[in-house]
Amino acid sequence: MSSYDPQLARRYAKALFDKALSSNDIDGIAAQLAFIKEVVASNPKIIKLFTSPIVSSYALSQLVDTLAKEGELSKATENFLRVLVRNRRLGQIEGIIAAFFEFVAQHKGQVTATVISASKLSDKQKDALSKQLSSSLKKDVEVELKVDSSILGGLIVKIGSKMWDDSVAGKINRLHVQSKQAIATAA
Repeated sequence: MSSYDPQLARRYAKALFDKALSSNDIDGIAAQLAFIKEVVASNPKIIKLFTSPIVSSYALSQLVDTLAKEGELSKATENFLRVLVRNRRLGQIEGIIAAFFEFVAQHKGQVTATVISASKLSDKQKDALSKQLSSSLKKDVEVELKVDSSILGGLIVKIGSKMWDDSVAGKINRLHVQSKQAIATAA
């Protein structure tokens, strides 16, 4: 069973992105990869098939044939999947797709912000947040929402390697640390 290798995933994603760029089909290939991502997400056992050493390359090629028909994949995407099969890298597909979308976003000048809230945000709130972040960063910001009730309230915003924690839990944590420091310096 192969383990996830982010560097490997990025190399394969970059090769596919370069092909999509040179053939002027970034959006088409992105849509096809979104289809594959959906198939993988809705069938958790499929990754086990992709990574199993006992599943033959022939069987994986048959699976690629089915994906190509169902998803109306372009020759470029189909051939890319066949390279992954031949190199026994199909188990990296989720990471490759994620990296491909990072290259697309970078190419289009977009940034993805992961926003964590204590409860589900409405579409109106998501749009307002996206506009505010876009205005602040001077870039097109795609907002990805996640819910984590443990933050109690407020928001945590992650963009790339940066994080802004304006959650109630984060504020309580910071107060706790400050009070410990105050007690330590007073003693």
